[in-house]
Amino acid sequence: MSSVQPVEVYQCVTESLEYAEATMSKARASVEKARASKENRNKVVSRASEVVNALLEPALQVANLLEGMGGIFPPCKVASNTLAALVKLEADRRDNDVRIVLVHFDFATTLANLGRLKPGFQAVQALAIPLGKLLDRFMCLMKDFGQFCEAYYEAKALKSKLKHLLHSKSNRDRIQDFTNQLVALKHDLASIFSHQAVLILASHTDTLARIESRLAKNRAFYAGVNDGDEDNAITFVSNHGGEEVVQMNDQLLEQLAASVGEKLNPGILRVVKEGAEEIFKQSQASFMLKFRFALEQRIDESQEMILNELKSGPYELIRDRDVKEIWRNIAAKESSVKRRQLIDGLNYYFNIQFKKYKAEHNYAEREDAWTGTIISKVLYHPAIGDAIDDDGSGYISIDEINNFMRGKPEKWTVPQWVVYWAYGWDADNQLYSERITKTFTQLKKLKDAGGPHADLVASYLSETEERITVFFNSLYNMRGLDHSAEMKMDRLREELRVRNENDIKTRLKSVNHKIDYSVLAAVTGSERIEATFCVLAYLLVSRHLWLMSKPDVTSDAVDEATSTMVVLIDAMRHRITDLKVIWRRQRMEVDTQIRYYANGLLEDYYRNYRKVEFDTDLEDTGDESEWDSEDGWTSEEGNMDNDTAGNTNTSGAPQLTSASNQVATSRSIPVGGYDSAPRSMGPPHGNNYIRQPSYGQVQDQPPPDITAYREVHGHGGYRDVAHSYDGDGEGDEYEAEGDQPEENEEAQEEEPGPGESYEEHPYTHGRQVYGDEYEYEDRQRPGGYGAYNDEDDQAGGPVAYDEGDQGPGGYDDPDDDEAVDESRGYPSRENRHWWSRR
Repeated sequence: MSSVQPVEVYQCVTESLEYAEATMSKARASVEKARASKENRNKVVSRASEVVNALLEPALQVANLLEGMGGIFPPCKVASNTLAALVKLEADRRDNDVRIVLVHFDFATTLANLGRLKPGFQAVQALAIPLGKLLDRFMCLMKDFGQFCEAYYEAKALKSKLKHLLHSKSNRDRIQDFTNQLVALKHDLASIFSHQAVLILASHTDTLARIESRLAKNRAFYAGVNDGDEDNAITFVSNHGGEEVVQMNDQLLEQLAASVGEKLNPGILRVVKEGAEEIFKQSQASFMLKFRFALEQRIDESQEMILNELKSGPYELIRDRDVKEIWRNIAAKESSVKRRQLIDGLNYYFNIQFKKYKAEHNYAEREDAWTGTIISKVLYHPAIGDAIDDDGSGYISIDEINNFMRGKPEKWTVPQWVVYWAYGWDADNQLYSERITKTFTQLKKLKDAGGPHADLVASYLSETEERITVFFNSLYNMRGLDHSAEMKMDRLREELRVRNENDIKTRLKSVNHKIDYSVLAAVTGSERIEATFCVLAYLLVSRHLWLMSKPDVTSDAVDEATSTMVVLIDAMRHRITDLKVIWRRQRMEVDTQIRYYANGLLEDYYRNYRKVEFDTDLEDTGDESEWDSEDGWTSEEGNMDNDTAGNTNTSGAPQLTSASNQVATSRSIPVGGYDSAPRSMGPPHGNNYIRQPSYGQVQDQPPPDITAYREVHGHGGYRDVAHSYDGDGEGDEYEAEGDQPEENEEAQEEEPGPGESYEEHPYTHGRQVYGDEYEYEDRQRPGGYGAYNDEDDQAGGPVAYDEGDQGPGGYDDPDDDEAVDESRGYPSRENRHWWSRR
């Protein structure tokens, strides 16, 4: 090893510093223009904050540098984790302040000097001992700065900016103080290095010095930016005796508020007059909660693990021994696998483990052997996949499986943890649904009682009840387990519920039961809001019921409670938006995924507020094919003869047309994708399906040409009457109608008349709705339930239709006559059964 750290790592540090310098130079002109403009004086800081990402990147690269050095010098490892956690907290904020980010940048440029050390420096005690002490001072300073940032951003996030403006001068002085302390630490570091010149790499020293000399002018410029209101507030406070005098004088505060266009009310006045000790206590608790969470999320990959990964495969990075063995057996050289592939491997592995234990212990069952009856059933596999697959992509990565296993209680086995997410989590959400319904009922009684605070309760309910309960009412009913498994499952559920509720209550208490976007993940202990939404919503509403039952409750307290619930609702809305983007890019049917994801938790909210919050363009509304803008495919409506169905456009590709009111024409499917025509209520379970009306569309009569609506796809591709793709991406050609395979001849049957349904088709699954009839088709298919026609499952089509765990994942009861909700086109909520989603 020629250096403590690979040359590439140090090169990444220097390149990120050079890029930051270039970005600051480029953005400087627009900041100066805003500063000179009278209209944009209050946008100076926001304009300057355009360089935030470029300034944070060097800190991440320096954290990587220190992590590499941590293998031989542990203090570097601790410093790396601290810096990385601090940067993550800053990066997760919605509105960054460039003056705060500059201090993060200063930490990076100062610690980057450690990259100048030669190999073997750790063996020189005259260098190692003082360097270790200096890094301890760095870490203390980083934590103090992180806590200051928490208080700083909390004041900026308030509805009124008066508190932030009042303390503008002291905030500027504190930021400068942190900068001065960093300069002092840098001098101490240079002093240590000067006594050990033989251990310093001259080339790295010269490179860093050259970059820092170019950074100096831009850094000073951005450190001095202020908004117009901040400058006015500093002048006003200075002319009236300072912050403490103005803070305690209501008349001066009113004048300050008026000067910046603010109105003073009792709530704002109370917040502005908070003492320094109270502010410190609140910011410290909030910062430490988020800081610890950020540290826990940082994956600690030792050098040994990385070397094993390079030698054997990515599975070496998996923490859990059993899961590591499962991954090694199914995809030793892959960094991600299909959901169904992992779940099948998990089922097989533990089935063998249970049998092996039984054989070695005189037919005694392993304590967790009962979980095999649940894990082995295909209808539970979608729930398991949803729990592990963070991004809902249909593929599970090493990071995702490690994140999933990190939440496992210490004394639980892997099968117990998996089976909880297969069934227990859905059952717990149903329990919280009953509890929160009762809590809202009590709140409504409190409002109807007409007490002195009835208006406050009514205001809280109007902002929260509908948008919270819509998630709980969206859940599908659960199907019970057998008696023995039910008892064991109940014990697991109760143990985990108690742990989760206690943990969340403790975290809520530390932030005074107030939640904003930056602290939400730290409070829940998860980056996925849907995983803890039900328990968090119930605990918060229960707390708010207690709060509003007090005779001395204030309007400010109710406003804070309402704001917290709004944050929770917005987090769910943003999660839906993120999932929608992921599913669209995977060419999945968004309506179908929303309906079945997390036992339907997101479905009703998406449908109720779709037009207002989620449909922002033609692509979202389904009025235009998603292939039009990206791939050059057209979807113009118009009458076409069957003779013209295969006409090509100027590019030589077949021209797509949608059916008119009289003629249904076939649509050609691009390789590896599918078109955006209306689809059935759920994706197919097999390799063939019948295209059906989309949600909310109950057809009065069947289409004139049934063959245009029956398509057969295999190996991830699609086949219709006029055209075909095999989906492998190689040598795909359109085939004439006469080239249809024999197994598709059933699709050419005579169309049914109005009020009739299609006859049973052995390869199709789904409901056919015509007129007032609502019938099921035969569910059998080659291989039986849960089987796949693709022998090697190496399909190249859309993930949603290639994997069994995407979409419903289960099968409707063919003998169950469910009522139809005419407004939606699928069974009404009260008649939907749990097994119809899996």
